[in-house]
Amino acid sequence: MVLMSLFLSNYESNLGRDGDNRKTVGSTTKELVKLLLQRRYTVHATVRSLDDPNKTQHLLALDGAKERLSLFEANLTEEGSFESAVNGCECVFHMATPVIPSVSVSDPKAKLIDPAVKGTLNVLKSAAKVSSLKRVVLTSSMSAVMFRVEPREFGAVVDETCYGIRFRRPWSPSAQFPTELPGFREMIGEGKVVCVTGASGFIASWLVKLLLQRGYTVHATVRSLDDPKKTQHLRALDGAPERLSLFEANLGEEGSFESAVNGCQCVFHTASPVIFSVSDPKAQLLDPAVKGTLNVLKSAAKVPSLKRVVLTSSIAAVLVGVKPPEFGAVVDETWFSDPETCEQKELWYPLSKTLAEDAAVKFSENNGLELVVINPGFVIGPILQPTINITSKGFIGLIETGKEVFPDGIYRLVDVRDVANAHILAFENPEASGRYIMVADVNHSSDIMKIVNQGYPAFEYSERYKDSKYEGTPPFFVSRTRAESLGVQFTTVEVSIKDTVESLKERKLLSF
Repeated sequence: MVLMSLFLSNYESNLGRDGDNRKTVGSTTKELVKLLLQRRYTVHATVRSLDDPNKTQHLLALDGAKERLSLFEANLTEEGSFESAVNGCECVFHMATPVIPSVSVSDPKAKLIDPAVKGTLNVLKSAAKVSSLKRVVLTSSMSAVMFRVEPREFGAVVDETCYGIRFRRPWSPSAQFPTELPGFREMIGEGKVVCVTGASGFIASWLVKLLLQRGYTVHATVRSLDDPKKTQHLRALDGAPERLSLFEANLGEEGSFESAVNGCQCVFHTASPVIFSVSDPKAQLLDPAVKGTLNVLKSAAKVPSLKRVVLTSSIAAVLVGVKPPEFGAVVDETWFSDPETCEQKELWYPLSKTLAEDAAVKFSENNGLELVVINPGFVIGPILQPTINITSKGFIGLIETGKEVFPDGIYRLVDVRDVANAHILAFENPEASGRYIMVADVNHSSDIMKIVNQGYPAFEYSERYKDSKYEGTPPFFVSRTRAESLGVQFTTVEVSIKDTVESLKERKLLSF
């Protein structure tokens, strides 16, 4: 009950302390309803049976109930059962879920799993149809935190980043966990239409996959609809036949994205060339990055339903300053690459990302678009697309031959799945704004090689990389504070490297 009363205070802080004329719905306990009525909220309360005095009498006797409490009969497993109750409300407090001791469960699916998961989704589906209703407060459980494969170490501190996993028993935690995570997340995008540009790319392919998993309808742009390497893996994703539409679009062609963005609520603009060696930087990198971004934003600005754009920038738009970071410095979102320095050093890719980000910020400010920028580091992880992207090629070169991608041997690593998830969180979180650097850790190349060697002894690390001069503490660090405030939970570098290697081995792209 303490957590509930605290949350009510938070809710009031957003809407004002007086609850007059505001309606809320709770799948009820007496104390929550009592507190809401005390604060002068109008309450729609659901119970399993209006004919059962044990379910209703104590509620109807509360102070303020006669004037501001309406009771509704609703069934967790019946789709649409909560629609009358949520109509006209501003918040749902969803508490209804069976609480049964594990030893008493003869049919866990029927008695616990379905009511918890399907019941929650039924409530949320009804809530999503109500235009006035923007917030849902879900009662989960410590059970969704504590149960895992390995017991926690003695003295460990458990916090909100800890999650349980599905056990065969006890069934109560099993039921709570999917309610809080997969089931809840899967319906977040239901009924929402978004656009992903450059959808066949490494990050974008994962972005499309995760959006479809969350229930979004996705308009995805590719350079050619006739190229199966751009389209086949996208069409094969779960949910694609029902909710994925592909559009052909060209960054250099004004108006090319108008069909794709029409009817959307958000554009994820990932399309931009990633080339490190160019003969004509203006034609190959700068124009596609800057003019292409503006072409997408111009089309987006014409769509009344579209208010937010999430732009894929890069750590390259952060790190190239007049002077390199000092030893021990912590790089964060207040750092910007200097265009003149990029041009003088002929660092054309960092220049393209810096100029594109700057152009996007100025256009959005002048045209009423909400812009959120994601700045990923060196992106690794499993590959969905059939062609090998440039960072995966660089990773292969490093671990196969010791060829460095960066002259200083320093890698700002991040998992592609985390980057894709950050894009979605940047749309789903109404408070998201500005830039979010996505770097899990800063590592020397020797650290990467050692991690690979630990998992794959046949790798023969010492033979491939015997002359490493990059050891010890990295010269600078990258802040994760803003990314974590968005809700990002970074995959460890060890897991990312292992999953990258496994993905490359499946494609027979590694020699070990």
